[in-house]
Amino acid sequence: EVCVIPPPNTPPSRSLHDFLMASDSNRALLGTDDTSLRSDGLWDCRQPPIGWFGLELRPIFVNKLERHSITNYDNNNNNNNNNSGIEDEAIIDDIRCFVTVTIVSARTDIATKTSSNAGKNNRPSSSSSSIVSKLMQRCTFMGKSALSHKNAPDGEGWILSFDFDLTLQIPLPRLLPLPPGFNSIGSRIVRTTCNQRVEQTLFNVRDAYLEWASLPEKKE
Repeated sequence: EVCVIPPPNTPPSRSLHDFLMASDSNRALLGTDDTSLRSDGLWDCRQPPIGWFGLELRPIFVNKLERHSITNYDNNNNNNNNNSGIEDEAIIDDIRCFVTVTIVSARTDIATKTSSNAGKNNRPSSSSSSIVSKLMQRCTFMGKSALSHKNAPDGEGWILSFDFDLTLQIPLPRLLPLPPGFNSIGSRIVRTTCNQRVEQTLFNVRDAYLEWASLPEKKE
């Protein structure tokens, strides 16, 4: 969790809820700057590369971004004597935004590093590279992240929460000669991606919101 305090004199229309519901928050919510919107409304999200014995593995997730607005009411403040038929706005306790990012599909691009610092012992053989490429192209990613916010207990801003789960399944044919260290590829991808997402997403969303809230409002 992280506490988000709006800049001084922030107008009501620049709340954290408004930011999370707006397209301006897309990149922060998707967790990477390297994104592109597809014609079907899904997002191609290129993850940071992972090095492995001279190879560079770069997972690309196809994500579905969904936003949900939840209004919580304080029933204790409900005026039962109100017969006007008009909802009393005073009973609204807070309005929260719940955002989910679901991995619909994924692939892994594989390239050979060209750095001059890579020694010969770190360079994979053509057969090892071919095996890794074929297996990683058949791997399956499953995952989902959820970000939500609530009013801070002291009334100063909001509390952002973030959960992220990622699973990688690699089909391993029997009797296939795998290169040394292959079994660690999946765990490294999962560990690296999860750690980076959990550590960075909350701060990225917070910083993106503070920048957005400081911008002048657009005149209609």
